[in-house]
Amino acid sequence: MTRASVVMRGANVVIIDKAGLVASVILILGITAAGSAAAQDPTTDPNQTRPADLETARGLALGSGARATAVSTSAVAYNPAGMALARSYHIESQIHFEPASGRFAFGGGIADSSTNKLAMGTSFVGIMGNGETGYSGMDGRVAFALPLGDSFAIGVSGRYLSLGREGKAPPGTDQDAPVSEGFTMDGSFALSINVIRIAGIAQNFIEVGGLLAPRRFGGSVGLVIGESFTISGDLLADIDSFPNPEVITGGGLEFLAGGVVPLRAGYRYDSGREAHAITAGLGYTDANFGIETSLRQDVGNTDDTSVMIGLRYFVQ
Repeated sequence: MTRASVVMRGANVVIIDKAGLVASVILILGITAAGSAAAQDPTTDPNQTRPADLETARGLALGSGARATAVSTSAVAYNPAGMALARSYHIESQIHFEPASGRFAFGGGIADSSTNKLAMGTSFVGIMGNGETGYSGMDGRVAFALPLGDSFAIGVSGRYLSLGREGKAPPGTDQDAPVSEGFTMDGSFALSINVIRIAGIAQNFIEVGGLLAPRRFGGSVGLVIGESFTISGDLLADIDSFPNPEVITGGGLEFLAGGVVPLRAGYRYDSGREAHAITAGLGYTDANFGIETSLRQDVGNTDDTSVMIGLRYFVQ
């Protein structure tokens, strides 16, 4: 009995040792997995990183850009062909802040469709990250638009971006490797039929890699009623950020109160990130000068916030 008890106790000791070993292995694997998750680079996770899109205060306030009705400096950002559908010469500066990521963007642009038949525009934005996560760098563009008759135009823009990682790179990743860097292009057409505006758009159609400049294709439709009321909607397919193509859609309303106060509201939906956002903006504009503010607030699965302020000088 005593010997059997000793053997049983010995067996129990062995069982306990094996159980302890298994538990230790599970614990180590769990800690390793947690560490890997903590070290995951947010710039490789589409649910943590939005594309580094060029925005304007008007476009941000109107949901997904209101691309069919974008002109002047907004056309440089969203629909280069739109520059040719309105005669203007504008200079704009802007500040963009995202509180959740602590990221600032400063820059500006010029769009001239009055000096020559070939409309031209340019923009440059410097991006400052929080120093710990995400990215920082620069985004520069040059855009051209050519009217083909009174109601149709084509446009193209060249874009160079150089965006580097903020903070420590995850294991196995080159610390100095850019998150996204290279040259890409946008192309579009714009059609104006009475009050109707139609645009076809290809964004970043030269692949540069990464999540910050995905290839997108789609279109936009809008109505421009007089000089006071605009409504526009957009639909784009993102073919790079997720295993399958996902949709970015939205739209907005714009009313020019008293001829000097633009009031804007919109909605945006990103199916890949399951992100809904409401947008709004207001400002002041006269014959020579304009100031605009806008807000985008995610609701539902995400709670990101974007705030923009834009200043515009009307040369012509």
